[in-house]
Amino acid sequence: MLQSFLENPTNPDFTPIFSFVFASLGIMPLSVASIAVPTASRDPGSLPWAPFVGLSLFGGYFAAGPYLSFRTVDEDVTKSSTSWVGRNVFDNKLFNVGLLLLALYYPLSASGLASSLDQLPQAWESFVEVAKGSQFVSTSSMDFVIFNCMIALLVAQDAKVRGDEPTKANLIGLSTLLLPVWGGALYCALRPSLKE
Repeated sequence: MLQSFLENPTNPDFTPIFSFVFASLGIMPLSVASIAVPTASRDPGSLPWAPFVGLSLFGGYFAAGPYLSFRTVDEDVTKSSTSWVGRNVFDNKLFNVGLLLLALYYPLSASGLASSLDQLPQAWESFVEVAKGSQFVSTSSMDFVIFNCMIALLVAQDAKVRGDEPTKANLIGLSTLLLPVWGGALYCALRPSLKE
């Protein structure tokens, strides 16, 4: 499986569901960055977000995990107190709407899954068979699941910082699990901006 990707990265011979999972792993780190970076603490003792979030584009959750596990959140963050990148990139509506459009388009088009929805049961069976025999597929699939769970937790945390009551924030976070890949990007596109 990995050899197929290395030989032809633009069109590897993946099953449609794994192609969707693999393509999504390029989108989810951007959702994580859009959620986590604007509220990241800028205290001198806190971990810097850039190396972990940057490496997660290539290493998935395994690269982002240490940062996300030990990050501190600035509960009183404002638009002016967040970093320049947090304010002008990751909390920017234009960037987040673009991220949502990319999340809606890229995984479905790259996988061919949209054109083969009538064959979903067969696609699932072939994915399961490939996952049984490939550590690459199994690891990438677990990365996909962990990223989606982490996005749900980050969304709940972010919604609280932006002023939602805890119960509502937790429900918003849980709702992102209903739309893997798209839930986090949708939240980023619809959430209110940080307070001034």
